[in-house]
Amino acid sequence: MNLGWTRAKRFERQYREHVLASLRYIDLKGLVVVGFHTPEFEDVFVDVGVAHQTPHNAPAGVLSRPPADERHAVTEFLGGPTPAVLALIGVPGSGKTTLLRHLALTISRSKGRRPVPILLYLRDHVDAITADPDVPLTELLRAKLGRYGEGEPPGWFERRLAEGACTILLDGLDEVARPDDRRLVADWVERQTRQYPGDDLVVTSRPHGYRAAPVAGARVLQVRSFTDEQVTRFVRGWYLAIEELSTRSTGDAVRLRAERSADELLDRLHANPNLYDLTANPLLLTMVANVHRFGSKLPDSRAELYREICEVMLWRRHEAKRLPVQLDGDKKEVLLRGLALAMMRRGVRDASRDAVLAEFRPALSRMATTLTEQALLEDVTSSGLLVERESGLHSFAHFTFQEYLAAAHIREKGLAHLLTDEVDNDWWRETTLLYVARADADPVVAVCLASGTVTALSLAFDCAERAAELAPRLRNRLDDVLDPTTDDPERRSLIAGVMLARHQQGAIKVRDGVFVSPKPITNALYALHDDHESNDEPVLGVDGADALRFAEWANALAGTYRLPRRSELDHPAVARVLAKPPLRSVWLDELELWVPPGAPHPHLITAATLAEHVLDDLKREPRTPLMAMHQLDPYRLPNQDYTLSPYEVFDLMRSLEGNYPIAIRGERAIGWADELWRLGKPAVAGATPMTAELAKTLRLDALLCAAEAEEAGIVEIAEEFRAIAAGVTLLERRADGRAPVNEAILLTADRRNG
Repeated sequence: MNLGWTRAKRFERQYREHVLASLRYIDLKGLVVVGFHTPEFEDVFVDVGVAHQTPHNAPAGVLSRPPADERHAVTEFLGGPTPAVLALIGVPGSGKTTLLRHLALTISRSKGRRPVPILLYLRDHVDAITADPDVPLTELLRAKLGRYGEGEPPGWFERRLAEGACTILLDGLDEVARPDDRRLVADWVERQTRQYPGDDLVVTSRPHGYRAAPVAGARVLQVRSFTDEQVTRFVRGWYLAIEELSTRSTGDAVRLRAERSADELLDRLHANPNLYDLTANPLLLTMVANVHRFGSKLPDSRAELYREICEVMLWRRHEAKRLPVQLDGDKKEVLLRGLALAMMRRGVRDASRDAVLAEFRPALSRMATTLTEQALLEDVTSSGLLVERESGLHSFAHFTFQEYLAAAHIREKGLAHLLTDEVDNDWWRETTLLYVARADADPVVAVCLASGTVTALSLAFDCAERAAELAPRLRNRLDDVLDPTTDDPERRSLIAGVMLARHQQGAIKVRDGVFVSPKPITNALYALHDDHESNDEPVLGVDGADALRFAEWANALAGTYRLPRRSELDHPAVARVLAKPPLRSVWLDELELWVPPGAPHPHLITAATLAEHVLDDLKREPRTPLMAMHQLDPYRLPNQDYTLSPYEVFDLMRSLEGNYPIAIRGERAIGWADELWRLGKPAVAGATPMTAELAKTLRLDALLCAAEAEEAGIVEIAEEFRAIAAGVTLLERRADGRAPVNEAILLTADRRNG
């Protein structure tokens, strides 16, 4: 037996086991809110994928999305006959390091062409590389392995590299702080590609760091953002892992508890577009999940979440990685707070480079630092919180960061008057809510009540729900605002406007400028439009025409409102909410009824159901005493199903007046048609109940009229009478509880032209 070969195989196995063990858990270092347990890597990993990109076109903001539609697994580019050199670029928190760690785990388990992973974090080796640009890769690796590499046969790593059996994974080129050092490190990376041409090599960097120090010959790929489906998969996997760790058990009970928690978070995210936008970034989604599980419930804890995001992006991750900083993170945040407030007061989301530097300059002069405003701008831009959207034009990565930082500055400097002066200005709404989440809301709510507008009063109610503190007298005054008993039309319109605005809270963004509220309109809100009972239960059984009139009324009050469209209800986030019990049908703006998948159509009357009712009618029909129960031929029962809404039934019966008796030959048919309209009008209009006895008379008369019309050769009229018979049957079944009464009204806010 070749002892050298045996020893080499044993060491390779031990090395692989070491890699697997060292990467077993996800890396939460630098996060503020974490739990008692750290999930295992493979339980929560979701492959975001990569796309081809040119470095100068790569967006750099923390929430930037690569423009390409393509999405590949990075493994598609590795392990092939031709060795690959890849540069993975991505915004802060996009998962570059996570992707390398997953590659190392995958390769450690594989038997592929290059099965030995070598993972190095470049930030740990800057001093060694800059001191000796020719330092061998293997020397850095052995320094990292320490005692774990003591069993290595002499020269084992050199041989495996020379054989082309390795995948070299180098993380964080951008984390080399000084530009000169970064260029030296990039040159060292290039030397590894020349020294080991048979091996795959992957290096990661943020876009700005790679543009300044590219690696010659590398194929550039950008890490993609999470899709909606990937967000859902991550949240479900994360919650299941946490529940199993915290309960130390598995099984259906744990899985169901995890699913409920995951669904709650997903629903809250979809109901708050600003929060949901954050989930495209894997790091921010991880923070969201941690805050929701171990902090406090979202969206009430948005201020806590935004605080953590700013701290993590500006300094906590640097601190956790032991990277050098030129200015303390809290001081950077102070400077960004001032910039955010200045932009809010100007009413802008973008600021020129000169304007940003002008805001930084006086604030920096008050701090004990030699950092210039230009260097500070470069630093905070590299964090991903501030981005250069166009050449010389800067903005925050998401408007909500601007709003949060402005609110923090107002609270810190005692500038609440800036908010009380703007209670009727929607531009300041989110900033105000983020302010009161950690402050006394009395001044804001008092001014809102004094203003008395829909905008101000809606803001007051939102402040009352989210405020750290609010005086009881102000809460009592708010309760009196929505008293619907007033007969004053202007007051009722004001109440309706406030209730509509509050009802739309939690609306789901289905595309830019279009938001669908998955909450049905309540009886209390509907009663302000029409004479109706008033309670907080959903108004159900409303016909399409009434739903349309309600939407038009709401739009006249507040603008932008309409009934939803089918594509909007099919949006994954909306569909998930509507798929939960109780299942409700929804009127669309085309006056069609959307029915949840798998739910019975509330207007369906099958041919079999209609026949069943007619058989029962004939048992009690006094006008045909000699007719046996099974002799249905005179009624010519249809062999098709019907889905007529109550309004359509009324419309059909109303058209009888003055029309059908002329078209149908025979006095009996004329009498039956007249009787249909005379007897049926109150019931189908909803003025009187549809009793079983009335339904029997209307149903049999309608079917006999259909038979007469068919004998007269008027096929279309015959079919309309049969439809009336089916519609009467529907109304009877709805009245006695045998058919669902679940048609609800949802509203879409379409702000694209607002």
